[in-house]
Amino acid sequence: MVPMYASTEEVLRTILPDASKKDIEKYSQQLEDVEDFDPVSLSLYDHEKQPQQLF
Repeated sequence: MVPMYASTEEVLRTILPDASKKDIEKYSQQLEDVEDFDPVSLSLYDHEKQPQQLF
């Protein structure tokens, strides 16, 4: 089964391309520790591809 959405780490790598692997893991863990948060929709547009729904 294909995942419906990108993983948190994939999204973080996309929006923070210069972040180290350690930073991505830290940010991902911080987001996993959140008990209640508002959903976020983030779309990126690549002129060579169709818009990509990340979250």
